[in-house]
This record gives sequence, C-alpha cells and structure tokens, in this order.
Amino acid sequence: MKQCPKCKQKFELGTVFCPSDGDRLIKIQGVAKEDPLIGEVVDNKYLVECKVAKGGTASVYRAKHIQLDLSVALKVMHSHLATDKTAIERFRREAFAAMHIRHPNAIAILDFSICSDGMVYVVTEFLSGVSLRERILQNYVFSIAEANEIIQQACAAVFVAHKRGIIHRDLKPDNIFLHKDQGQEVVKVLDFGIAKLGDEQPINDFSGRLTRHGYVLGTPHYMAPEQCQDKEVDARTDVYALGIVLYEMLTGRVPFNAKTYSAIVYQKVKETPPPMYEIRSDIHPLVDGVVRRALAKKPDDRPESMMTFARELELAVRAVTEDEFLNVFQNASENELEAAILLAGEPARNITGHLRNSINTASLISSNKIKG
Repeated sequence: MKQCPKCKQKFELGTVFCPSDGDRLIKIQGVAKEDPLIGEVVDNKYLVECKVAKGGTASVYRAKHIQLDLSVALKVMHSHLATDKTAIERFRREAFAAMHIRHPNAIAILDFSICSDGMVYVVTEFLSGVSLRERILQNYVFSIAEANEIIQQACAAVFVAHKRGIIHRDLKPDNIFLHKDQGQEVVKVLDFGIAKLGDEQPINDFSGRLTRHGYVLGTPHYMAPEQCQDKEVDARTDVYALGIVLYEMLTGRVPFNAKTYSAIVYQKVKETPPPMYEIRSDIHPLVDGVVRRALAKKPDDRPESMMTFARELELAVRAVTEDEFLNVFQNASENELEAAILLAGEPARNITGHLRNSINTASLISSNKIKG
C-alpha cells in the first residue's frame, strides 16, 4: 500500500501521485506494521520516511519537513519513557545546549516539542557519514595530521560551548560524527544530553538534580578523574576527554582499560598511561607530550581551555611534520613566540613554555632511542 503524506488517503502500489493533492505517495506496506510511525506526519510538520537508528531512550528517523522540503533527523523518545521527567529533561537539555552553541562543528538542533499525545521529539540536521567510533572500529590508522584535523574541529565546537557555560561531560568517539558535506568531511559534536549548563542543576524525580551525589553520568573510559569521583567539573574535564579520544585515535586503544568501573577509576587516579610512541613507533614524543598534559590527573596541570589544548596540538603537529616550522620554533626567542601566539588570541607564555619542555623531552627520548 501507499499513502498520501497530506490527506492520508491510501492507494494501491501502482499509483504514484495522490489524485487529490498531487503529492508523491509513500510506501507503507510491511514497514507500517514493523514501525507505525513510518509514513506518518508528526506534529503536522514532519513526514517520517524511515528508521535509521534505535537506542535505549529513543529511535531516530529520517524525515522531511513538509513545508520546507528539508530532510531532517527526527529523534523520538520511546513511548514508555514519556512520563519519565529525567528522560524528558535530558531531551530538552540536548536541544537547549546545542541551539545555544550554533557552531558548524556542533550538530544543529532545529526543533523540540512535546505533543498533545505525549510524544517527545527533537529534530536535528540530517547527517550522512560515520561516527568516529565506527571509523576506529574499522581499524583505520589515523595519521597525525588526520587526527589533528578532527580534534581541531571538535575543540572549536566545544570551546564555543564552554563560552556559553556548557560543559559536555560525555565526549567520546560515539559522540563525534564525521559528516560528508559536498565531498568534504566535517566533524559534528553530538549529544549534549548530559551537559552541565552553567550553574543550572538539571531535574529528576529524586532531589531536583539529574546527576545526584553517588550517581555519575558519562562513559568511564573517557571521564576525567574528578568526574569519576563525582567532583566538580569544568572545561578542563572536556579537555581530558578529548585527550583520551586523541590517544585512542593514534594508538587504537584507550589508555586506561579494565573490566570494572572501580578498576578504571583506580587506573585514572593512580597510574600513568603508556607513552603513545611505545605503542606506535611513528608517534613523535612531542605529540605524546601534548596528549599527556591533557591527561594530567589534576585539572590545574592540564591546558586551561579547549583552545589552549587545540593550539598546543596544532603547534606540536606542525613541529613534527614541517621541518621549517620546527627550525623557526626552536630558534625564535620567547618574545617572538609569545607575540606570534598572542596574535592568535591565546595566553602565550604557557603554550610556548610547555612546548619548549616537550621538545626538550622529545629530544632526550630520541637520543635514548638511538643509544639503545
């Protein structure tokens, strides 16, 4: 059977256009029984075309805005959660956070609504491509330059979020999408559903907080020590998470891994991750030094902002991939370096100092390798 998206009349498969409205008919045979939402028009605006994903709290559909003829992603909360205030609040927060960021590297939220029949949905731009998680699972070997390009874009989006007082708290490969846009790959940061919005505390049925004491939200492998221990989080918590993501991209594995949550937390608090160049020999110690600083146990020992981390990484990557840049960097005076980086709008002394130390460490490591 086929159905007209406007008048809802049903026709046999041989019919192409609705004789009343002239609209192209949509196939509903078989699929409708599997998922009643397919072929339906949600909220008098979105024609549901097909299901593209299903998660624990929601299903995601490709849909079309009828009036604008625009393909969108429609994320519909599972009906059994429609009375769950915490789940609804997470949906709302995801929409609220992303709409306030408005950055090319953050997913664009177009709509949010709770319908009269109880349906809760979020509408986003429709993305095509793969998640960073899928790319990693393909055993893809990222070059330093490729990894840097992805991290730079993610940093740019999250930095804007931080400026808006929003801490993501769940940065991981699953929430970084590699979107194909006119032949180019564009990074999109997803899922601000558990983001911390400034001083606001999210709501639940228990104590007025979405994240209450003793219950930690996030993904353990990517969480900073302070987040694992249910302590206060800030921008440096997200820096740590992206440091873990970068480590995994370049080595194919996370730096801390165990079978239990408590064992992972212990490793994060007490143990030092293996240097990346011991896992992959072509990783320069200078790049490893930048990543290790992002993974510092104490927030005060990490880059102070997401853009500080991004610029440290960019300078390190250029230093190990461009001989001319490395020569200029090594031979320039501190004042010259600070002036150059200040033109980029970032506190320079910390960046140049940390990179100088990393270069000295890298040189020592390289010398020891040669002697060995």
